[in-house]
Amino acid sequence: MKILSIIISVIALGICAVTPFLTFLSYISFETYLLWFNVASLFWILSAPLWMVPELFRLKR
Repeated sequence: MKILSIIISVIALGICAVTPFLTFLSYISFETYLLWFNVASLFWILSAPLWMVPELFRLKR
């Protein structure tokens, strides 16, 4: 689970970093940029805490 969340969050962060440049260089439209950036941001926000803050999701005994 941890490895999967790391992979998902790194890919999502990469998409968030690359899409503004692709829009600036006119490789993708602004609407496509909004879609990809919003989806990637959502995946980053949902997957990053799983491996960055593991204590947050541990069961307390």
